[in-house]
Amino acid sequence: GGRTTGQVGRAFGAGPVGLIEWAWRERGLIVPPGNPLGLRTIGDLAGRRVMPRQAEAASQQLLLHLLAQAGLQADDVLLLLPPARNETDLALAVADGKADAVFGLAGAARPYRLDFVPLMRERYDLLVRAAHPAPRTAPDLRLHIVGAGYDRPHRSGGLHDPLPAGRRKLVALAQSRAVGGFG
Repeated sequence: GGRTTGQVGRAFGAGPVGLIEWAWRERGLIVPPGNPLGLRTIGDLAGRRVMPRQAEAASQQLLLHLLAQAGLQADDVLLLLPPARNETDLALAVADGKADAVFGLAGAARPYRLDFVPLMRERYDLLVRAAHPAPRTAPDLRLHIVGAGYDRPHRSGGLHDPLPAGRRKLVALAQSRAVGGFG
């Protein structure tokens, strides 16, 4: 929401771009089957082996923010190296017994039959540039993306819960004329 729109505003200024609410996903702790350590909160990660994402990943920045809110610093968690490059690598670290838990997406836990402790639900937005020859309405955009195969479950591994076409909406504009026709 506000964090994403702020980042887009800083990155693109008054550029002709907009964000379209595209999907929702659950983020939380991916843990071994049965959650043997009984992890329920970010604070429970203290002293545990955790595979991080790379420092510039938004999910890693969010993890560090949530650790601070829980009164922890990165040093309070045993961060493993090298960091994971994607959500699948996070889940594999738990499945292979390298990590006690990771901060990841529910959809990444499912293929490996890992347990998941939900902590938040987050919106996944698409950044659209008005100068790009993109469809002019949300339903047209859905047809464009479906035609390209980007909404098939095997493409995202079930990491996202795409919204029905009628529920997609423009959520932010860096410039009012940027994506006329959406909304």
